[in-house]
Amino acid sequence: MNQVWILSLRSGVTEQFNTFMDPPKEDDCSPRHRGRNDDKEQRHGGPDPPSTRRNNVAIFKFARMKPWKLLDSEFLVNAPWLKVAKEKCELPNGKVIDDFYTLWQPDWVLILARTKDGKWVMTEQYRHGTGKIALEFPAGIIDKGETPEEAAIRELQEECGYGTVTGSFAASPLRMTSYIGNFPVNPDRHRGKFHVVFIDGVERLSKTSFDDTEEIETFLYTDEEFQAKVADGTFNHPLQIAGYYKWALTQHIR
Repeated sequence: MNQVWILSLRSGVTEQFNTFMDPPKEDDCSPRHRGRNDDKEQRHGGPDPPSTRRNNVAIFKFARMKPWKLLDSEFLVNAPWLKVAKEKCELPNGKVIDDFYTLWQPDWVLILARTKDGKWVMTEQYRHGTGKIALEFPAGIIDKGETPEEAAIRELQEECGYGTVTGSFAASPLRMTSYIGNFPVNPDRHRGKFHVVFIDGVERLSKTSFDDTEEIETFLYTDEEFQAKVADGTFNHPLQIAGYYKWALTQHIR
């Protein structure tokens, strides 16, 4: 019936819940198990809650959650790399929020590139949001018409000069490239998402080709070194950490 029942007790929550879910032991002589040979109680797997327990048990019935209804939207910022919208929304209970703000940025790809000897290709660059130099995996915006895998190959060459070892970089096959999945950037109010692509067996093949606003240094780290940097906070990009552990789960790494 697509309904959820929640039982809440002022005391003995687990005990009472188990009373309804698990058959009591035969030698249980507590008052709530007296008369368990009653056919009705047997059919229900336990005694019906008596009216005397109504003060201790509150049963709430919730219908399936519904999405908000968008009533109106206007862009406060409408730039190629960022959009900010003010939205008017109606909640399922009828309440109206006049000013819920949402963000949009182009989808981007996180590139987990591993060399033939098992080291991660990583970068350092300045991030103005934090005002600090950040250690990160390579990443970049997915251009119009590109797949995440194609964007990963292009961005890896542009930022780091790395690629797969067979043939020219532009013509290298995608067989060493694995699509891991995608995540919402922020489910609360961000409409964008990022994709995770794993490229195995890369080598340094060419020079980098930075954008005018980019200044990037490339480093190689073993998996153990990378995890140590996550542990000590040197690597602290939460979305990229999520992407890495998504990959790790596919490799049965815990």
